[in-house]
Amino acid sequence: MRELLDALPEPHLLPYEVSDRVNSVRNNGPELIEPVPS
Repeated sequence: MRELLDALPEPHLLPYEVSDRVNSVRNNGPELIEPVPS
C-alpha cells in the first residue's frame, strides 16, 4: 500500500481535519468530508 501512496504526486493526498460527525453511521453526506477550521 505504501508504494501506491508514495507514487501519488502531492496535492492529491493532503491530510486535513474533518468533522467528528464522520464517526456516526447515522450521518451521511458530502459535507462530512469538508475541511473544518482548525
